[in-house]
Amino acid sequence: MATSSTDLRELREEVSSESFRNVNFEKMLKALLENPCDENLDLINKVRVNFVGSTEAMEDIIEKLQSLTWTIIEPTPDDLKSVADILSLGRHLLKGAVSIVASYQPLWEKGVIITETNEFKEISGYLAEVLDDIESVYFKLPDLPGFNDTTHKLESL
Repeated sequence: MATSSTDLRELREEVSSESFRNVNFEKMLKALLENPCDENLDLINKVRVNFVGSTEAMEDIIEKLQSLTWTIIEPTPDDLKSVADILSLGRHLLKGAVSIVASYQPLWEKGVIITETNEFKEISGYLAEVLDDIESVYFKLPDLPGFNDTTHKLESL
């Protein structure tokens, strides 16, 4: 299954869109932090829904990122530019996720939305690992001496 430039553009857009959603999410968190009482159940539920939605979106992005290494075997310069752009957006998304977790910490300590927050933190950590892996596959490993020879030997098995 080959990945087209359209697929890369769609993945780029998905990562960018999720980063933008995190900005709005963080605004909701700040409002909740200003008034974290039981009267804010609607806002607490909105925050819960956002944690769940962001976790699911990041899971989808991670799956698509992982598929890149199976679909872009011999990347063109344009493919590498697209992958680099997606990695940059992914790092921006990750930075936003870390900021959300830090902002939410005072409420987490009070026991508000623990499960969803833990799942969000876990998937954020996994996103960081996948971004590092993609960067290694396309930008670090190919520059290591002997890597390409070893790769060709493994492919011939």
